[in-house]
Amino acid sequence: GIHSFYTTYGRQFDRIGFQGGLRLEQAQVESDIFDDSTYTNEYKSLFPSFHLSYTIAPQQDIQVSYSRRVNRPRIHALIPISRYHDPLNIRTGNPGLLPEYIDSYEFNYSLFSRGVSFNSGLYYRKINDLIQRYKEIIYVDDKAISLSTYKNFNEGHSYGAEMMINGKIAKKFRLMLSGNVTRTIIDKSGLEADINTDSYGYYFRGTTTYSPFENTDIQLFTMYRGPRQVAQGSISSMLFSNLSLKQRFMDNKGSVSFQISDVFNGRKFEFELENDQFKQSRKRSFGSRYFRVNFSYKFGKFVDTHRQRNGGGDGMDMDMGI
Repeated sequence: GIHSFYTTYGRQFDRIGFQGGLRLEQAQVESDIFDDSTYTNEYKSLFPSFHLSYTIAPQQDIQVSYSRRVNRPRIHALIPISRYHDPLNIRTGNPGLLPEYIDSYEFNYSLFSRGVSFNSGLYYRKINDLIQRYKEIIYVDDKAISLSTYKNFNEGHSYGAEMMINGKIAKKFRLMLSGNVTRTIIDKSGLEADINTDSYGYYFRGTTTYSPFENTDIQLFTMYRGPRQVAQGSISSMLFSNLSLKQRFMDNKGSVSFQISDVFNGRKFEFELENDQFKQSRKRSFGSRYFRVNFSYKFGKFVDTHRQRNGGGDGMDMDMGI
């Protein structure tokens, strides 16, 4: 269970605004395993935050911020039950895994002009008790077996830059483009195996919408994740695209859409893990290419109360399965 108390305070002085906050949290995690083992982890945390903004001109701002947050391990990373890919490869969780604490420092610039918004920023994040997937060789009946689990490294340091452009760039074109370039440095104190301590990564995604006619939209979504180093190896790049066509009719009450997912069958990657005990290569394909046709028709007036309460938004979560 999690119990928390928080408070915030903010003021605006002409062009300068600030907001500060503090959250106190107590968390208790208790796991009961089938063999009657019990694991308990109880901890208290303090999360301060501070945001300072300055309005350069109407619809043009800069912001400086600091915040501390927590990233708790997911349930599959905690459960100590062995999962066999094959007799020589086992995956298991680590019930003693600690949460990550992230101290984040950011500088951001935002501009809105002629229907287009532009945001860019620099950031530095210190990650305490960094969670990483970890592979080692164990011996059962004198047979070498690969065991994959999760461990806390001492800390990590992440530096990066990000940007986003969103808006109508021409009469019939709308663009959403975002990107992130980062460098991560890992402190491997306490771990004997060879660890990649310095790595770079970059990620880009974009959506282009072309409306040749008033009620017709053609949309292309593309995502690219560059190759990157992980603690004990490397992951190759991945590029995939989705293409869709949507036609609205009857005063926008009805619509027909056709979608091709993963047009070029590129949603796949390879990874290699290696140290002085083992070398392993794997390929993973998500098999995500498909065709879909949708028809929809609205009866009456629809109000999305869920979006009004929660502010909308979306996200993507992908288990790389290393």
